[in-house]
Formats: sequence, C-alpha cells, structure tokens
Amino acid sequence: MKKSTNEPLKGSRAVKVISPWEAANHVMDKLRASGFQAYACGGAVRDKIMNLDIRDVDVATNALPEEVLRLFPASIDVGVEHGTVVVPVKGDAVEVTAFRGKTIEEDLSMRDFTINAMAMTREGEIIDPFNGRDDIENGIIRGVRDPEARFKEDPLRMVRGYRFAFAYGFTIESNTAHAIGLHASLVKKSAVERIGQELEKMLPLSKGSLIALMESPIAGGLAPLLYSRQKWLRLLSCYNHPFTVDEVPLCWYILSDDNLTETLNRYRRSNLLKKQAGIIERVTSEIVTAGWSNQTLYQAGEEWIYSCEKIRALLLNKEPEFSTVKKKFEQLPIKKKSDMAVNGKMLMEEFQVSEGKWIGNTLKKVEYAIVTKKTENTKTAVFEYIRKELTG
Repeated sequence: MKKSTNEPLKGSRAVKVISPWEAANHVMDKLRASGFQAYACGGAVRDKIMNLDIRDVDVATNALPEEVLRLFPASIDVGVEHGTVVVPVKGDAVEVTAFRGKTIEEDLSMRDFTINAMAMTREGEIIDPFNGRDDIENGIIRGVRDPEARFKEDPLRMVRGYRFAFAYGFTIESNTAHAIGLHASLVKKSAVERIGQELEKMLPLSKGSLIALMESPIAGGLAPLLYSRQKWLRLLSCYNHPFTVDEVPLCWYILSDDNLTETLNRYRRSNLLKKQAGIIERVTSEIVTAGWSNQTLYQAGEEWIYSCEKIRALLLNKEPEFSTVKKKFEQLPIKKKSDMAVNGKMLMEEFQVSEGKWIGNTLKKVEYAIVTKKTENTKTAVFEYIRKELTG
C-alpha cells in the first residue's frame, strides 16, 4: 500500500502552525505567569472588532525587552532600543513591545488613531480609552488626543491615515484633517524606505481613492512624488471607465511621473521593482502612439500586459481592450525566452564557436526575429536564418 504523502519523512520534525491569536495567547500567558501585564493591541484588536482577517497579533507589556528575552530565549532582537522583541511560537511569530509609559492606557495614548488605540486582555475584555469602537462604527479616522502632536512625533502617520481611510471607506475627522493640512510638509522628513512601504500598503487604490490622494495635502508633502499630479487628475477625472491601481510597479509608474528610475533609486526600491516598472514605462510609451505589436506584447509579457493596457486606455481616454490584448498575446510565436527552439549550447555546436559575445548577441537577434515572425521557431529555420542574415 502506498504511503500517504502527508506523512512526515523519517528524521523530520513536523512544524505545527497555530493561529495568530493562539500564538499571542501563549506569549501573554507566559508573561502574566511571570508577574507581568500583557495585552493584545493595535491593528489586531481593530480588525477583530471589524470582523476582518487577522494575520498577526502584537502584544504590549510592562516587561522590559531584556526580561522578555530571558523568558523567551529563542526570541529575535529586532529593536530592543525601541522596546521590541519578536518571539517565535510554533511556526508563528509575535511582536512584543514594552509599554510607552507606565500603563497600557498611557501606551495607547501615544498611538496614531483611535481605531488603533485599543487593547484586549487575555479574557477578551476591550480596553478602549479613546472610543475607537465608536469611531469604527461611525467610519471615522481620528487622531488620538492631539493629532498635531501625534503627527509631529511621526509624520508618516498622516500617510497611514489616508491608507486606513481608503482601505475601510472611512472619513478623516475634521480636526485630524486640519492637523494634516498644517503639517503635511513634514512627511518628506520620514525615512524614504518607510514612505515607499506605506504607499505600497495603500494598494489596491480605486480611481476615487487615487484622485483623493492626489488632491490631499500629503501629495505636496510627498514631493517629488506626484510632481505632475495635475496631469493624472485631469485624465482620471475625465475617464468614464473603471480604473484600479492594484500592482506595485504600476503604482510607482504613476507616482513617479517622468522620473521613474530616479524616483525608484531615491526611495531605495528593489532592483526587481525597477525592472518591472521600467517594462511598464517602455511598453506604454510605445503602445500609446503605435498600438500593440508582437514586440511590445512580448516585452510586457503576460504579467504586465494588463497594467500597460490600463495606462494606454487611460492616456487615450478609451475603454481598455483586455480580451483583445490577451488574445494577441496568446498568438505570439513565443511568450518567453525559454520557449525558443535553440539555446547557446546549440549555437556553439552548430557554428563551432566558443561561448562569448557572439552567442549572446545572436540569441537576442534570433529572439527578436522569432517574435516578429522573421523566422519560424524551429532549429532548422533558426539556423538557416542565422546563416543568411547574421553571418558573413
């Protein structure tokens, strides 16, 4: 009888994956058993009240980081100077942070918005000194106590406020909105990596949310991002078709305007993101004026043809033709380099040459010739094409 593939291999240890709440409860139980206070806090409490999926549960405690490390020797020091330790728990991880202040109420008073300034005991009692539940019920983003003070402590909180408003369909309360208007210019003082991460967390952005972001005070504070936002506002306001920014490279293409490479370098985004956004930029610049060709379809690839078509349609104020573009892509002779009938080793054997620039250059020319149907994608046809067109 064949063994089940679900059985662990001999000598292996099965990893027990537990829920975020179970992991947090385990940490809180051990902290409390050692005489410390411990509460679930922040986003997990908010999301529990809103019946949303919860990916992680943070814990706040009056234990010092050094005491947490002693209780949980396998913990990871990710910022003891800021009071934070990550505790691994049976395949999960719990971020444990020391109180800012002496009590949980003091800690909550220093958080950004009332919807995030709640805590929950191990028994499930909600601690809500700033009426966060009421603001959730009423769909309001409100700064804790003094919004101006909260934003001066961390200007990036203003960007987070818009992220929460867009994500939940909430409205930013008037005093909080006024404080953002006064201090939006401080956003640019935040670390560029944090700004980039916060903007990416906003996705997906609907057309309405994108317009709201561009019209908000923080748009000016994000300069040089959205420097030409009036162009995008004009296009989006006149566009009568659905438009959603749901991919990170597409987001940066719009935010960066005409300085994509410079912007991505400035905000220290990954090389992969630079490559992906660069594809959207190059392909879009061609298809807006000349329409889709085999070459631009191939350059975009299946991963980015939809993003490029979104921008083409927006810039031309037309309905996107996703099904037509997809059909054209499916008709390409090859869809990626690995689909080619030949490779470098085959060229070396056929033409008796050693590995070098000729191989790489020839493969690029053959790849282009196949895509543009100047030769069929067979060994015989490709070798004949090389002899006729690429060799003396």
